[in-house]
Amino acid sequence: MPGLLPRKNVGERVAQQIESLLAATQASGSGVPDPDREADTAEARIRQRKDIGPTVKEILTRARRGQGVYRESLERVESQCRLTGLLDRLHLRASHIKPWCQCTDEEKLDGFNGLLLSPHIDPLFDRGYISFSNAGDLMLSRDLNPAVLEKWGIASRKNVGAFGPEQCRYLEYHRSEVFEKTNGGRRTRADQELELLEIGEPAVVKAVE
Repeated sequence: MPGLLPRKNVGERVAQQIESLLAATQASGSGVPDPDREADTAEARIRQRKDIGPTVKEILTRARRGQGVYRESLERVESQCRLTGLLDRLHLRASHIKPWCQCTDEEKLDGFNGLLLSPHIDPLFDRGYISFSNAGDLMLSRDLNPAVLEKWGIASRKNVGAFGPEQCRYLEYHRSEVFEKTNGGRRTRADQELELLEIGEPAVVKAVE
C-alpha cells in the first residue's frame, strides 16, 4: 500500500536545499570530483560529436535529466521509489545508477541503469551517501549522519527488495566508484549544515515494507 502523497513542492524544495549543501561540500575540498561539472563536460562533448545526428544527441542529453527514452525505459523496470514507497511518478526522479557522464551511449539509455527515487533521496544516491547491495540492503555512507534519514522516517536498516542481474552490474559500479567517494571522507561546514537541516514532515508518511 503506497504512502500518502507529499505536500505540493515539499520534496523538490528539500531536494534543492540538499543539493546546494552537497555542492558546497564538494567545492570546499580540493581534488574532490564534481559530478555536475563532469556531466557538463560530457554533454558538451556529445554536442560536438560528428558521428551522431541531432536527434540522437537530444535523446542522450535528455537522458541526463531523466527524460525521454531513458525515462520510458526505466519505468518499464521500476514502478516506485524503493526507499520511500512512493508510487506517484510525477514526484519521482529518474536517477542513473552508473553516473550518466561515465556511461556509454547504450548505458545512458538503459532502463536497468536506473532507479525511480523521491526527490529528497535522489541527491543522496547520486552523491554516494547511500547505495544498495544486490540483495537490496540499504547501505549508508559513514559521512551521512543517521539523523538525515531519521527525520524522514526511513529506517537505517532496510531492505528494498532484491535487484535483477541487469541492475546488479550497475549497482556494483555504484558501490565501487560512487558510494563514499564524493567528498573523500572529509567533514566540512556544509556537512554540518546538512546534518542540522530541518525539513519538517517526511515526503512519504508511510513507506512500503
